[in-house]
Amino acid sequence: MSSSLTRADERILFDRQSAYQRVVLAEEPGGHLNLTLDDVWQFRSQDEQVFHEVLADTPMLLAPDPRRVLILGGGDGLALRNVLRYPSVELASLCELDPAVIEMTREVPEMVALSEGALADPRVEVEIADARDWIRRGDRPRYDVIICDFPAATSAALADLFAAPLFAALAELAHDQTLISIQVSQDPAGFWPVCAAVEASFAWLCPLLVNLDLDGSEGHDWADFIVASPRPQRVRREPPPATRLLRGELIERLRIRTAPRRGDVFETLEYGRVEIR
Repeated sequence: MSSSLTRADERILFDRQSAYQRVVLAEEPGGHLNLTLDDVWQFRSQDEQVFHEVLADTPMLLAPDPRRVLILGGGDGLALRNVLRYPSVELASLCELDPAVIEMTREVPEMVALSEGALADPRVEVEIADARDWIRRGDRPRYDVIICDFPAATSAALADLFAAPLFAALAELAHDQTLISIQVSQDPAGFWPVCAAVEASFAWLCPLLVNLDLDGSEGHDWADFIVASPRPQRVRREPPPATRLLRGELIERLRIRTAPRRGDVFETLEYGRVEIR
C-alpha cells in the first residue's frame, strides 16, 4: 500500500520526510498499522509477526548460544522485539540509518506497543549509521546472531546491501557458529544471486520461503529469506510462547529445495512448487 494512496478513513500516526526517505505510519479503520518508506510498503501489523518470526526467530532457534545479537536496519523494533524474548540475550546492537524511523518507534504509542517497548530494553544499544560503514569500523565484537533487516533492493544503492562485499565484511564479525539471517524480498531470478553472494562467506545455507497470509484472506503474499552460517546448524530450542507460526520442525518444511538454483520456481515441503513472478 502506498502512502500517496492513503485512504481517507486511515489515520496518519507519523509522517516525516527525513534526509533519506519519507516515513509514513498509518492506522487502518480496523486498528491495523502499516508502514511505508518512500511509498514502498514495509510491514502490515496483521502479518508482520510471521515475517519477523522467520527473519529473527529462525537464527535464534538454530544458534548454539545466542547471547550477542546484531540487527542491521530494523529501526521499527519488530525483529528486535522477537530477539529480546529469548532470555539468553545479553546484548542486542541495532544499527539504523534513519533517525526518523527510530523516533517513530520510540514516540508513537502504537509502535511502542507493537514493538513491546524493545528500544527501551537495557540490553539494547542503538547506533544511527549506515550499516556499510558501521560494520567496517574496527574493534567490533563477534556476534552469535546477525540479522539483516534491510529494505528490498529497489535501487542500485540498496542492492549493495545484498552483495558479496557486505557479507564478506559481516563474516569478520562472525565466529564459526554464528547465524546470519537476511530478508531478501526477491523473485527466484533475483534470489539466487543473493544466495551465491552469501555462500561465498557463509558455507552453510538455508533459504526459506513463507506465505505471510496465515488466514488465506488475501491469497498468497510470499516472502523469502536466507539463513546461513560458517558451519551446518540444527534446531536447538523452541521459540517463546508469543510466536504465531514458527516452530522448530517448520523450518525444514519452509526450506527452499529447488535444484538447480535457477528459473522462476521455488519448491518447499510446505507449499510444493511455487511460481513467483
